[in-house]
Amino acid sequence: MKNWLVAIAIIIVGGAAGAGASFVYWQAQPAGIATEEIEVLIEAGTSPRSVAGLLEDAGVVSNAGLFYGYIRILGVGPELQAGTFVVAPLTTRRALVKQLQRAPGPPTVLVTIPEGYRATQIAARLAEAGVVQQEDFLSLFQETDLLAELGIDADRFEGYLYPDTYEFVRGTAAEDVVRVLVRRWWSVWNSGLANDAEALGWTPHRVVTLASIVEKETGAAVERPIIAGVFRRRLEIGMKLQADPTIIYGLSNYDGNIRKRDIQDPHPWNTYVHYGLPPTPICSPGRHAMDAVLHPDDGDSLYFVAKADGTGMHDFSSTYKEHANKVRKYRP
Repeated sequence: MKNWLVAIAIIIVGGAAGAGASFVYWQAQPAGIATEEIEVLIEAGTSPRSVAGLLEDAGVVSNAGLFYGYIRILGVGPELQAGTFVVAPLTTRRALVKQLQRAPGPPTVLVTIPEGYRATQIAARLAEAGVVQQEDFLSLFQETDLLAELGIDADRFEGYLYPDTYEFVRGTAAEDVVRVLVRRWWSVWNSGLANDAEALGWTPHRVVTLASIVEKETGAAVERPIIAGVFRRRLEIGMKLQADPTIIYGLSNYDGNIRKRDIQDPHPWNTYVHYGLPPTPICSPGRHAMDAVLHPDDGDSLYFVAKADGTGMHDFSSTYKEHANKVRKYRP
């Protein structure tokens, strides 16, 4: 006797009331034991029996015969749809049947863009996820019409591709991906940052540019306002920012080491050579870095050096003499 007929027989023998309760309970149990999402392609014209077999082969259901019998009991065989289904872990039998009755939309993928990523890294992350071609995305980096459409008063999108987790359809047009990232930036900016910047007389570009440097200088939330304060004070007194990440941004062959010739390289982003802010951001900062720039620490530090304890934290100084002593301490 087939598995699904056995199931029916058990339900009948169990009595009407008990059978109903047992059947409800059975439907609410997971169809399989998978602990990760599983993608299954069901082509048009596939029979319900073959659908059940495909689901078992993919690991979605534990028993194809029993699941096929369930489809027969419900009488929904003709309603099963074709397409690519992404089944969540431990989906119940009833939920799985309902999912198979709905034509799936195009397959999507979640992509997380970390704070501090530059445009080239974002393009690589999106390409790896199958959302866009890397070269298509980067070809829009300085697309003037798209910049104007999205209200970016700069010559490139660096800094405005907001770091967050996004859900994209694979194969989305590069222009639409840029629009999503930049519009997310605007939603964050308009949620309170814009008013704070206006009170200071700072433009969005000025805020994002300094925030991008703060973002690259530290990954510690507690340090962002302190480092932002250091840079704000340096700007106010006409002192060079001398931020190592700005050197790195303009190098085409950075190998993990900053050499004397790199420090002296006159590329536009090098704040060891040029006064003031670089012409563009050097990465995509998150909200916390922008908040830090708008609300910096009110101390008197002008210098900082990385500690040698592996924490990534820094030691701050208000005078160059004090700073020099700490440099010798951490870099003997």
